[in-house]
Amino acid sequence: MAVMASRELVQNGAGVKRSARALGSSDPNEVPDCLKKLVRTIVRSFYSREHSLIMDLLVRNTIMKEDDLCERLRFEKKQLR
Repeated sequence: MAVMASRELVQNGAGVKRSARALGSSDPNEVPDCLKKLVRTIVRSFYSREHSLIMDLLVRNTIMKEDDLCERLRFEKKQLR
């Protein structure tokens, strides 16, 4: 039973890698452009300008410290929280 479960996980993991390649991404950890565009569109449609600015920076740079966000956006830390 455990062997079957591990095989399913391996097959599912391979399917995820294949689907990432099918979307044009060579790195499986990279977010596809179509998803980035979708996130930006949704945030711009339903949230404030501040939220959309933050999301734009996070889409471009997926890993950012809070201090770096404050510095780039010229926000106070209270505004980001």
